[in-house]
Amino acid sequence: MSAKDPQPAPGATPLESPEVATTLVVDAFGTPEHTSQAPSPAPSSPEAMERKGALNCFFDGLGLILSRPRILVALTLASLVAALPVAFTVHDSAQEHFAHLVPHVEDAPLDFVKTAPDWVFGDWSRAAPSLEGSVQAMMAPSMLAASLLGLLICAGFMSLAVSDRRRHSLSSFLMGGGRHFFPFLRTWVLGLPLFFAVTWLFWGAPSEWLLSKWVPDGDTERLASETTARWVLGSREGLYVAALLVLELILDLARAGMVVRDRRSAVLGMLRGAGRFLQEPLRCLTIVLMGLGLELLWILGCGEAVAQSWLPLWALMLVIPFGRIAFRGARYLGLAFAVADSITPTPSSSSTPSPS
Repeated sequence: MSAKDPQPAPGATPLESPEVATTLVVDAFGTPEHTSQAPSPAPSSPEAMERKGALNCFFDGLGLILSRPRILVALTLASLVAALPVAFTVHDSAQEHFAHLVPHVEDAPLDFVKTAPDWVFGDWSRAAPSLEGSVQAMMAPSMLAASLLGLLICAGFMSLAVSDRRRHSLSSFLMGGGRHFFPFLRTWVLGLPLFFAVTWLFWGAPSEWLLSKWVPDGDTERLASETTARWVLGSREGLYVAALLVLELILDLARAGMVVRDRRSAVLGMLRGAGRFLQEPLRCLTIVLMGLGLELLWILGCGEAVAQSWLPLWALMLVIPFGRIAFRGARYLGLAFAVADSITPTPSSSSTPSPS
């Protein structure tokens, strides 16, 4: 007790201690500035979400791939190595049977891409009758190896969508591909009977029965108009290609969902892929058709560059695979980004609460 405090007189009743007022924390109450502001929507509400467009998903994937040139160069060289067995077989046969074809001094060199006469290839086939059988025998294992390599590349590209963006090495790409290779292989195995079923539907008994209802005796040659016959055959082939494209898209969506969700069940992945396609068919088809269209334009552009002598013919071995792998990888990554965006959409900037 300090000296200034009043001392009670002797014998007097002690004074009661004065009450101390409780301090109110005014910050705990809302002020008009805060209460007048509407609460921002929760990040999980539909108003706060912004979905990436199909083109944004595709070009984000393309930019991510082009920022990793070591991976593109390695995959381009791998594609060349995969084609060497068949290429060497055809080259050796051509060296043996075309060595005597020396053009006249006044003639232009033979251009086997554009101006080679038909009799050259006719003589070649008669001189090497076993070449076609040898090429076909080598094509089957080569196509199988290319298909399995494609699964590894697809898994590697899709793993980039969920991996650290700072990892640019080829080893990280192969590690991501190896992690999801066997789940992708199971989707490949499950897809084989589906492709067979689609082929049977369009070219087997069901399509023949349907043609018999519309075409006399199911024979398009008996139609009254040749234009109608071409229209029927063209529609059949077009629908068949569209069905194969949709099936391949569902398989890619299944693989993208397995990577994004980190799942390994191929059956559930294919069901989710089919559901995703039914929910967003236009978005998924836009990503795939953009990749296929740019891939086709790249091939045509490279051919025109060679025709205009802007590129040598041998450069096509490097330029065409490089572009095809880049656009195909952008297609895979675009689908992975679309699936990831559907699972965890990106919050829009308008939903960010303003600082108080």
